[in-house]
Amino acid sequence: MYTAEAFPNAFHLFHQAFATSDPVPSLLHLLKEHPTYDVVRDMLYYYIDAVEEKPLSGEHLTSALVRVGQSLDAPLIGTAPLRGIIANEVKDTYFMYAHLGDIDECVPKNPYLFDSLLSGLALRCNLTAHPGQMGAILHGLHSDCREAFLIGTCIQLLLCGRAVVDERAGPAGIRSMKPETIAKKLKAQKKARIVKSTNGRHVLDLAIWHAENGLLPENDRPDVWALLFPSSSSEA
Repeated sequence: MYTAEAFPNAFHLFHQAFATSDPVPSLLHLLKEHPTYDVVRDMLYYYIDAVEEKPLSGEHLTSALVRVGQSLDAPLIGTAPLRGIIANEVKDTYFMYAHLGDIDECVPKNPYLFDSLLSGLALRCNLTAHPGQMGAILHGLHSDCREAFLIGTCIQLLLCGRAVVDERAGPAGIRSMKPETIAKKLKAQKKARIVKSTNGRHVLDLAIWHAENGLLPENDRPDVWALLFPSSSSEA
């Protein structure tokens, strides 16, 4: 994903920062020491690595990025606010490899499912919201979609259903959908038996219930990755 460190020992220092109980102070220190676009970009790459290593810590790590961007101590990068650069840069990392290789197997290393996790966490934590994220959700509601696309949609819906139904929460320019419409489409996907894995079917059932009950924030399931991949619980 990256070819050279933006500054000496960057990999170790960012990795160390994301491994702490509160990454924000260390991340701000590194950014103030090296206030460049390349360093911000690399910070996001290391963030993705950290979530991939410990996906059940994904919400904690994503919230840390949000707090870094919002901090009064955050440096300007050139003349641009850090928060905007983070939001604009991170969205371009989602679903880059959605149509490359075999993504049908429902495993933690499936890049589409992992991108769905990252995207759902970004919506949940208000890190970024972009039409491409909504497009991925809608793609999984198509009647002829692949299993990974449908499960990816369920992941995002269970992490942040309000992004689909609330125009204020979702990406600009994207028309919201009614929860009952989403529930109907998900039920049709279930009837078509698109999802083969047992845990995937359970997650689909949860997404249907969530939609039938209005996709309310209090019914979100931030533990969706652990439900889909129970073995990941031992990596938390």
